[in-house]
Amino acid sequence: MLIPSYRINKLLACTATERKNWLSRGYLIPAEYRDIHQYGKILSVPYFDSDYIGRITQEDVSKWRQEIAKDHHLKRVKGALQSKETKNERATLRVNYMSQFKAISEPWNDGGPLYYATLSLAFWTCWISKWAKSYQLINSIKAQTRKDELYALKNTAVKVLYGSGFGELQFYIPESPDKIYVHMCDHHWEMGGYDPDVAQSCKHCKYSVQSNYYSLYYLKVIDRYSDTTYSYHTPYIIGKRIFPSWNTLIRVQHEENYEGIFRFGRPLYEDEKIVVPCQQAVTLFNKAYSNLVLLLR
Repeated sequence: MLIPSYRINKLLACTATERKNWLSRGYLIPAEYRDIHQYGKILSVPYFDSDYIGRITQEDVSKWRQEIAKDHHLKRVKGALQSKETKNERATLRVNYMSQFKAISEPWNDGGPLYYATLSLAFWTCWISKWAKSYQLINSIKAQTRKDELYALKNTAVKVLYGSGFGELQFYIPESPDKIYVHMCDHHWEMGGYDPDVAQSCKHCKYSVQSNYYSLYYLKVIDRYSDTTYSYHTPYIIGKRIFPSWNTLIRVQHEENYEGIFRFGRPLYEDEKIVVPCQQAVTLFNKAYSNLVLLLR
């Protein structure tokens, strides 16, 4: 007589998970498989010879459980070792990168304390900006909140960097710098739909223009010892509160990046996220920011 798999649980005093595990490991050998229809699917169910099941003792079951427990333990140990190895590799990468930063920043000392503090903040502000762009790509409330926090740090930094005297400020105006808002009244919408010219002449339609909404302040700090440029774009609606009037600045020409969602700059690569985690970037940024603010007092 053949026994269906679900009856094995009671006969061997085991769970369904254990039964499936024993089957996959070859501890339980079915006599045949039968197809059954269930939940709109065809399932292949193993059936076991009753005499074969009757010869399985609790000692056999106990041995199977011990072997499985041993395998799980070895997997956990192996996983812990791999995790430790990965952690050590990442720690090595981070130490190496900080050594590279030390080599990059060493010449800044020749420019004096203010110059060193300015370039340090310029360096870590770039990391903050790229981390912000990386979070912008993640569709979650937590990520977007983090993105806003990082951009807020960047905005405080560019103001201080400009105040250091080592930053050069320019202004970028795209081909269509103004934001135009148009809302057609019901009458004109039914007649012809969207028409900015009509909206301007109708007291029931709404028409407004925010000048330079898409324009950007462009701040750059140049490392005189390596010719590296650290640069930042700040939206006009934010920058106008912290920078001089835009029409007093030199215009800069830029080629926008049409390949992604960012007009300028880029998010971090995955290996960069390992080298300088976000919290470490924030810590180093805050230290550099405090040092520069202290010197500017």
